[in-house]
Amino acid sequence: MEEGWKADAAVLDALACVERAEDEAAVSGATAAIYQSWLADGAAQFQKLVAAAYPDTLPAPEIPSGCCLLFADGLRFDLGQKLLAKIHSCGWKPEASWGWARMPTVTATAKPAVSPVAGLLDGDVHEEEFRPRIQADGKPLTHDRFKRLLKEQGVQFLSEGETGDPAGRGWTECGSIDRTGHKEGVKLARRIGEELRGLVDRIRQLLDAGWQEVRVATDHGWLLLPGGLPKVTMPKYLTETQWGRCAIIREGAQVDVPMVPWGWCEDLHVAEATGIGAFRAGLKYDHGGLSLQECLVPSFTIRSGVHQVLAKIDSIVWKGLRCRVVVTGGGPGWQVDLRTSAAEPSSSLVTPQLMDEEGRGSLLVEDDDKIGDPAVVVLIAPDGQLANKRSTLVGGED
Repeated sequence: MEEGWKADAAVLDALACVERAEDEAAVSGATAAIYQSWLADGAAQFQKLVAAAYPDTLPAPEIPSGCCLLFADGLRFDLGQKLLAKIHSCGWKPEASWGWARMPTVTATAKPAVSPVAGLLDGDVHEEEFRPRIQADGKPLTHDRFKRLLKEQGVQFLSEGETGDPAGRGWTECGSIDRTGHKEGVKLARRIGEELRGLVDRIRQLLDAGWQEVRVATDHGWLLLPGGLPKVTMPKYLTETQWGRCAIIREGAQVDVPMVPWGWCEDLHVAEATGIGAFRAGLKYDHGGLSLQECLVPSFTIRSGVHQVLAKIDSIVWKGLRCRVVVTGGGPGWQVDLRTSAAEPSSSLVTPQLMDEEGRGSLLVEDDDKIGDPAVVVLIAPDGQLANKRSTLVGGED
């Protein structure tokens, strides 16, 4: 599993560096030669393994008081691992797990399955848009009805920036990974860092507001191939609904592609594109099919007050106006700064410096008039948060 998500992550990292069209063409060629065949082989093997029965999906979550569920649409497993690393770098000690997305792996089906209202929903064998319905009245689930059901269950729906009542239960949504992928294709890779930082900021905002627990959940992953997913022919007259990677077949029609029961109604069977193919031509980003990238989803729980000390300032040595700092712990991306007020970046007396591989940093104060003034050496985590601090006097204490 680890080898797989690291390969996906490496492709995204390569695409994130692409700036020009001609560079994208070169990366697309290299991807077609290496990644596409690896991706296709993995999807074919996965489809063989689940041919008899798709694995059990994630159970509907029970949200206790003081817990807010943070939903991130399209947080693929490899992105989840990157997010997990950022969570650790903030000093939190998360609990991580994984499970299987509801089939087919599209938002309309899979998002409600990880929500607190999943137990109130079922499916209609005549459904054509992969949307579950509300058991009580048989109406299809819409966004407004979803919010109403949350309220009826005593779960607050928190819009962007809202923190609600931390003594209760909450649901909030953050990020635009899936929307960006559908809109921008391979350019999504350049936005990954921004998306993950946004999730970390939202987690911090909720914990700082008093929530005791934040659970990060997602609905599905996706496939991204610069040269485009190969076309799988599916005549439209055989289908009621045809999406990129999945379709609903007309009653009585016979097709030569994998079939799975719809996650909300086992009597409705969904056709899945073979391998990494798509029923529509020209798609570089899509989901809804059967592959580990689409079906394996991560989840994390972060609790207030559960932190770990990842790094600390071990020693400070002054030689004139140069301050040499030694740090234990930390890693790539950690910085040291010298400020008159630890919490105020604008009070810096120097240019912040990255630590070297051995945890050493050097800061130079250029203003002689600062000698003897009190200051604070601060250690800054890769996400920009202050991780440790230590008081000193400019020029030393002699």
